Amino acid sequence: MTGKSVTPFELFRANLSFALQALSFGHQARQQACEFEMQRIRRDLEAARAIGNAASAAKDWSALAVSWQTVLRDYMATTTNLWQQGLGAAVRLQTGSFEGMREAFATWQAVSTDQWPTQAAMNPVMQPWQEWLQRVEGAAVMPRGRALGGDVLHER
Repeated sequence: MTGKSVTPFELFRANLSFALQALSFGHQARQQACEFEMQRIRRDLEAARAIGNAASAAKDWSALAVSWQTVLRDYMATTTNLWQQGLGAAVRLQTGSFEGMREAFATWQAVSTDQWPTQAAMNPVMQPWQEWLQRVEGAAVMPRGRALGGDVLHER
């Protein structure tokens, strides 16, 4: 069984954590959308009650028109306030979700990239790949002024 690759538990944990965080952000977005919709429903119910009260209390057409204008003005003010709150909440949610997903992805990437070099050594077929990766990593941290072939570059 020397050729069999075994995925470490940390990688599974990182995958599950990333997926759960993505689902959590989606759930928060749906929850805020439902709260916004509930506020809209309450606004509409209040407006419908106010129109009914205005119609039942009106003595003539001008009193009814004044009452409806008041109801319409309150309805528009509430609608404007709801839209402002909704846009603010959407921006906050988007920013928070982006930062959270960036952190979750960075954590996942750190765990997954830390695990693969340990896996390459277990499989003899991957030995050339591992050696190549070590050379590339070594070239990336090589002191300034040295080329890949070991020649020293002349600095000014």
